[in-house]
Amino acid sequence: MRILTTRLSFLLGDSGVRKRPHKSDTDIPNVFNEYLLSKAVSTHDVLDAWEPAVDDSGMPEIEIIQIAGWGIDTVRGMHYDDCDVLFCSQNFSNLGRELLFTEDGDGTVVSPSTVGMNHVDDSLYQNFYVDLNEQNTILRINRKHSDILEVEDLQVLWRDIIEDSLGENILPKFIYSNKPESKHKNRKLCLRVKSPISIDEHDSIGAHIGLVSYIGPGIQYVVEQIPNSYYYEIGEKKYVEFDTQDEYIISIQGLVRGSFTLILEEVFKGEIINTKSFIDIPVSPNTKGSFTVQTVDSVSELILDIDGDGIDNLTVGASEKPDPLVSLTALKSVVGTLDVYRGIKNQLLNK
Repeated sequence: MRILTTRLSFLLGDSGVRKRPHKSDTDIPNVFNEYLLSKAVSTHDVLDAWEPAVDDSGMPEIEIIQIAGWGIDTVRGMHYDDCDVLFCSQNFSNLGRELLFTEDGDGTVVSPSTVGMNHVDDSLYQNFYVDLNEQNTILRINRKHSDILEVEDLQVLWRDIIEDSLGENILPKFIYSNKPESKHKNRKLCLRVKSPISIDEHDSIGAHIGLVSYIGPGIQYVVEQIPNSYYYEIGEKKYVEFDTQDEYIISIQGLVRGSFTLILEEVFKGEIINTKSFIDIPVSPNTKGSFTVQTVDSVSELILDIDGDGIDNLTVGASEKPDPLVSLTALKSVVGTLDVYRGIKNQLLNK
């Protein structure tokens, strides 16, 4: 109850400490309407207490079957932290944000929410779990929440349920009556980027993760063609995850003048076992670059064409801390792209 009270207090602005931000300000956490929030809490209290009717013998009068997707990293929360940038003012506009993930979901909904009705008596409910991770790995596709009903073995399960032949058959492949244990032998790579760059990934057969323009400029959609992969953008941060079954080409494109940090984490059974980064690399809108990776230890150097003239002019190795010489070399190239008088540009280069 204390945790719930703390969360409600945060949503309501911590007793007036935080004010509701302007509708255009998406950086500051919003402040909820207290009346509407209380109505939502009351409604959920009623829904959460609902139980199916039972007859005189205690048997349920209706059959309840719950099916949850499992094995796809799913956002379970958001971690707010103070700003970790040098000289950054410590206010709500500059909060650090990190997505928190769990494999206990289908990419959108965590499984405890999907099977959340069996909180009173498990005997009244029948639960099934679709191991999407296992299916995607074997079949080399990327099913998740949005297209879970396209899983053929789930269609077989539905047929058996409707025909009331479920008890006669062995459960279809990838379907389990109990939540699967984390048995994945494959490692995953998590890539986190702090803008201002776009990022695209391709495997050896051309499958793509990233944003694709649709119809015209400014209208884009996410492509996640690699099995068990995801792509998220939250504020100025980008999150990409993929397996280590192939060697991938990671391509970047500068969006504005600034600097970026790209962090690679190798994850096994939910634990980070290795990490490398490209830190504080200056870029311009003309900057293009690429590197290859399969595991963190095999990550290649990042090759950059800073000014977009088609000639590679900087090679950056992954490291655990910034390299001032590399940053200054890149910054010199970025200054060279400025559309200013030659005298001003030379002064900046001399400095």
